[in-house]
Amino acid sequence: LTLSFNGPHPPWCPPQVYYDQFVGRHMPDPFIGDWAERHATDAEYPMDVNAWRGCVSDIAMQRARVSYFAYLSYLDAQVGRFLRLARTGGHGETFVLFTSDHGEMLGDHHLWRKTYAYEASARVPFIVQVPSSLGTDNNRTIDELVGWEDIMPTFLDVAGAPIPDTVEGRSVLPLLRGETDGWRDAYHGEHSPCYHLENANQFLTDADWKYIWNPITGDEQLFHLASDPNECQDRSETDVDVLEGWRERMADVLSGRPEGLSDGKQLTPAPVAAWRGGHTTDVHLG
Repeated sequence: LTLSFNGPHPPWCPPQVYYDQFVGRHMPDPFIGDWAERHATDAEYPMDVNAWRGCVSDIAMQRARVSYFAYLSYLDAQVGRFLRLARTGGHGETFVLFTSDHGEMLGDHHLWRKTYAYEASARVPFIVQVPSSLGTDNNRTIDELVGWEDIMPTFLDVAGAPIPDTVEGRSVLPLLRGETDGWRDAYHGEHSPCYHLENANQFLTDADWKYIWNPITGDEQLFHLASDPNECQDRSETDVDVLEGWRERMADVLSGRPEGLSDGKQLTPAPVAAWRGGHTTDVHLG
């Protein structure tokens, strides 16, 4: 069974009863990095409701955040209804996974929407409810790095089905049993320039550090998540040795890719044609 909720995609129009729970309350202000000023002054198509960067008034920011958190509360209530139904219907042995395909920048660093490698966009929930028959415990947090590629292997493992050798992900059931040996020490993510060149990114993180590389422009960013979890300080110019280490790791990860982004030692930015089979001017900006 799959339950897929379109919200909280914009437009954020939660039922009034949930909106009323938040309206009039001051929502947390967005995080603004020391590197983000260009997004405040270089807004593109600012009148579009799907505009992805730019300054907005304090009132508009608060209204947007009220609406978003209200929609989250509404969604939480619907998930709760399903879980209660599953329990009362005698389905206590059901394996449940709650996740999302992306987050929402919500004004952090003057950015909106999705696609970014920053925490507000790329860090998503991965919450499981595990039947007791699997011999694991619920109600705890696991620190290992997991991602969407681990979903299919996990469900196959739960069902007792074989996991194909061709998949890149791994079942998380061993993690739930405390078996962490050999688990990935870094997580790689990427996004294409399907909306804008700014959205193209390759990133690596080990949860302490995050390295972001734009494979079209060659721009780099480095964040120390352990001390700066909201990515407000770009360390790419101050921690050069650390940056070089992550650059080498990314070159290794991308070696052999058909776009020609790496020879295994050096990163090589590629034009849009390598990503989409078209010219730079063909990139859709909406």
